[in-house]
Amino acid sequence: MGLGLALGLPAYLRRRWPGAFAGRLEGRPLLSRGAAVGAGVVGLVWLSWAAGATAGVARLGERDVNWRVLNGVSGTWALITAIAAYVLQRQEPATPARLPRWVPVSALWIGTGSLFAWSGWKLAFTLYLLLARAADAALSEDLTTAAVLHTVAATAGATLARSLTRGTRPRDPDR
Repeated sequence: MGLGLALGLPAYLRRRWPGAFAGRLEGRPLLSRGAAVGAGVVGLVWLSWAAGATAGVARLGERDVNWRVLNGVSGTWALITAIAAYVLQRQEPATPARLPRWVPVSALWIGTGSLFAWSGWKLAFTLYLLLARAADAALSEDLTTAAVLHTVAATAGATLARSLTRGTRPRDPDR
């Protein structure tokens, strides 16, 4: 299902928001750059956890292979998102690029969805655990660190997705 979404979503988005696939990444440049940096930092932290770093991890014994793989995949997509945003902010619409524009736009669409959706539900769960102080439920990560990372990731995903759609109107699906 994930592979189908990764392949089908860019084709759908290109038909729905064709303006997002032309020109530079729109929106407030400072806000977009900040969101890209935030995605990159989150990606580096998640990748460091996948590689075995212990900073920000509360329960070292609960880090299993699944936890490492999940952090590795999430960290990779966060870095892809940051790199794609950087490429789209630097790319001039009038100059031919070596890399076709649809590649970073597609990567950014998928990455923003990954950041926003994954961290959105993880943030709600993390905040519940942080506030309820449930003794029978816990995460491997330090709850405060996890809450900060998921807040940054969800905000970066939403901000960059908004930058992609800014100034474009969806096509009428009946046409």
